[in-house]
Amino acid sequence: QAVYTAGTNETSTELRGTPLAITAYSFSSPPATGTIDHTNKTIKVVVPNGTDRTALVANFTAPGAIVKVGTATQTSGSTVNNFTNPVTYILTTSGDASTCSYVVTVNEKLPAPTTLDGNNTTSSIQAKWNAVSGAESYLLDVSTNSSFSGFLAGYENKSVTSTSWTVNGLSANTTYYYRVKAVASDQYFNSEYSTTKEV
Repeated sequence: QAVYTAGTNETSTELRGTPLAITAYSFSSPPATGTIDHTNKTIKVVVPNGTDRTALVANFTAPGAIVKVGTATQTSGSTVNNFTNPVTYILTTSGDASTCSYVVTVNEKLPAPTTLDGNNTTSSIQAKWNAVSGAESYLLDVSTNSSFSGFLAGYENKSVTSTSWTVNGLSANTTYYYRVKAVASDQYFNSEYSTTKEV
């Protein structure tokens, strides 16, 4: 394209191409959207715990690029890849030798804790759950309604490092509900909430 030089009528024949980049990245099954770091050329995708990462199909946008993994040309929404380990996408253009690479890492969330029966009294409940491998701590919610539209004071995302917590000073003849999630060292991988426990 012709490029005008500021303050003159002169033009040059400088060509300005679109920089090679993956501008969007996701999976449809399971639904998951990648977090793209263009500086380090990495893409991080978090999928539900238990996802089979050996055969996932990515949807991606890479304007003007030919995209390959190894020697296999990639088609958005069609090509299957094994994401058990990081996968490197190589971007090139048909018109020149420009290349760049993005490394895609797919990891599962931690499994959700399983709530257990605790020791309860008329004025206290013991929230209790199983240990989750890889969890650094847990976040505990306690409420008087199963929808958790409100919380007991101090019990919305309460950080707990053990696998049980006793909630004191409660009212007799009142139903309480609690749920808990596991917290990873990288919060991208925090678990979903456990099933709600009624006590």
